[in-house]
Amino acid sequence: MNLLQSSRLWLCALSVAFLAGCGGSSSNDTVPQTVSTFYAHTAVFKNNTTVLSGYNAFGQLGTGDLKNQSSFNKVSGLSLNRVDGFAAGGAHTLAFQRYSTVQAWGSNQYGQLGGDVTTGSSASSKTPVNVLKENDGSILTGVTGVAAGGYHSLAISGGNVWAWGDNGAGQLGNGDNGFSQKTRAVQVIDESTNAPLSDIVLVAAGGTCSYAMNSNGQVWGWGNNVDGQLLINKPDEAPINYANKAHLLSLPFPVKAISARGSYAVVIKKDDDTVWAWGYDGWGQIGIDPTDAATLGKDSKGNTKEYVLTPHQITILGSNGSRTDLKAAALPADVANQRVLAAGSDHVLVLTPQGTVYAWGLNYYGQLGNNDRNATSHEDGLNILYYSSNPLQVRATGGTAGQPTSSVFLTGVTEVYAYGHSSFAVANGKLVAWGSNLYGQLGFSDPSKSGMQENPAPVPGF
Repeated sequence: MNLLQSSRLWLCALSVAFLAGCGGSSSNDTVPQTVSTFYAHTAVFKNNTTVLSGYNAFGQLGTGDLKNQSSFNKVSGLSLNRVDGFAAGGAHTLAFQRYSTVQAWGSNQYGQLGGDVTTGSSASSKTPVNVLKENDGSILTGVTGVAAGGYHSLAISGGNVWAWGDNGAGQLGNGDNGFSQKTRAVQVIDESTNAPLSDIVLVAAGGTCSYAMNSNGQVWGWGNNVDGQLLINKPDEAPINYANKAHLLSLPFPVKAISARGSYAVVIKKDDDTVWAWGYDGWGQIGIDPTDAATLGKDSKGNTKEYVLTPHQITILGSNGSRTDLKAAALPADVANQRVLAAGSDHVLVLTPQGTVYAWGLNYYGQLGNNDRNATSHEDGLNILYYSSNPLQVRATGGTAGQPTSSVFLTGVTEVYAYGHSSFAVANGKLVAWGSNLYGQLGFSDPSKSGMQENPAPVPGF
């Protein structure tokens, strides 16, 4: 498997509070003709507002210009009294004030900003705009959570889910069999009741799919199922695009949190805090080695599958061959902004009850934080691949990238975030970051020549 053969790398987005990705540094004077660099900007809370860093070709940093930034900058023109949560898609950003409005900025190629902004390949807004409802043109209010996919956006209002942007795979879930994009917010419809999805407390978004969780821990999914991300089997390996309404997933247990990127999802089981995943496993993000043909099985053409169609429990393989269940820390009261489980483009972070962090999946940019990519390298005869399907404990801040001289691990962690190929944690009250920094999305003022940070390092100003 070649890194460049992973066509799903660009499909990854998510929800909640940090946004990051892949990139290399430059400054843009004009908006590109189309989005070609995805998930290369990062957002954090600071002084009750949102500040962003990284790639900015479509104005996704909200600074009022198109200049890339390698340090965090305040969003310009955000009219919210405070920011209670935010999310980023491929090249756009959302922020909301609880029980109030949601605003969006960045690329608007498919209407993913949800406001009065021109659409098209180079359409964008460098400053926030209000999200409007399609039915009456009013501003969407009462928002309690948001999520962003590759080219689409989600919000919770009054327990209902609203969606806007690209609908090419049915990721808006509004029952539109024509797959037409929506430049204003429409309600997601439950296929079993033909009524708006209700009692939703958390939303998440993959590249071209969407998820919603209710207060009882049931999960709905809609959109693309090309890698089984909706837990629906595929006849003869054909893609299944459920364009008509949200579909209740066949999970065998209730969950308490869900995070998603690209073509896979990760959940925390409600009764015992164990971690489970399903969907695309090209880099071991489902916890199975992608070369393990015996476990993954074969597709109809006799090739080893790159996906998992049933939830797989994440366990930690010890040096003696024993396995231990990975368990997540308790969730905050604000479930919509859970910060203990985070899915990046092809890697996952989990915060444990002990205040430590485990990571698995792709490690090409050092996003697993083990300070030694060589420890996770595998050869396929043509390439050296960097990934680990076994969760690795993230090492402590300090030392030099590529030189794991310390066995001390990161502790005192209260929050984790993973977006694109970058990772973040709040440890002992300080923000630290690792992984891809090609566009300065880690917030370091001087990105390294290699464009990566293999162990957690303090983010200036935090």
